[in-house]
Amino acid sequence: MTMYQFGNSNQGGSFDPNDPPQPSIIQVFTVADDWNESAINWNNAPLAVENVGRAQVDPMPLGPPWPNVPRPWDVSRAVAEAYAAGQPLRLALYSADNELHSGKYFRSSDFGALSARPLLAVQMGVVDGFTLSLNQSSASIESGDTAVFQASLQPLGDFNQSVTFTVTDPSPQLNVMPTQTAVTLPDTVNINITDLSGNGWYNFTATATAGGFQETVDFSVFVADEAIYLPLIQR
Repeated sequence: MTMYQFGNSNQGGSFDPNDPPQPSIIQVFTVADDWNESAINWNNAPLAVENVGRAQVDPMPLGPPWPNVPRPWDVSRAVAEAYAAGQPLRLALYSADNELHSGKYFRSSDFGALSARPLLAVQMGVVDGFTLSLNQSSASIESGDTAVFQASLQPLGDFNQSVTFTVTDPSPQLNVMPTQTAVTLPDTVNINITDLSGNGWYNFTATATAGGFQETVDFSVFVADEAIYLPLIQR
């Protein structure tokens, strides 16, 4: 999927040169329900189902000219699953950035130049391979606790090979333990992330490889070194 960026918040520091714009991590979610473009609002918007991709989108220099810069996201698995289920593909973009000037501006499907409208390119072929998905994209634990993610691996078409499953370990302060590394499909692998002595955000990538196919999915864990409990008052 490609969206065409034409600008961003505080572009070139034009609004505040002391607080320049920052890159954004923009995520793609699948959405289960339809919506009405002319009536959608914060209260009736359909809920997101699953995080299926993400990409970093950088700021642009101050224009003019205002170029249409292509920004791609890989949504192959979402397309394949929607096609296999005979359902429409519904996607939403979301950014959880907390920087003041993190907004990014993209052309819509109403833009005059067809070449700069949103594009979904699908290459059809033999549907063999497998899918990899997680039950959640992030988790929060206290120091010393364990976060558990469930990775679902499902075959596509006639694929019947054993899959090698690995997870990156970003810090010696964590113990990363998938319950299996050689997986016969279909199956579910638990990923246990135990904190040893760290705190903060940690990013992981789970990778499944077999028969020339490779699927990856990113996820994260936040470790808090302390917790605050509010008092319980009974009246």
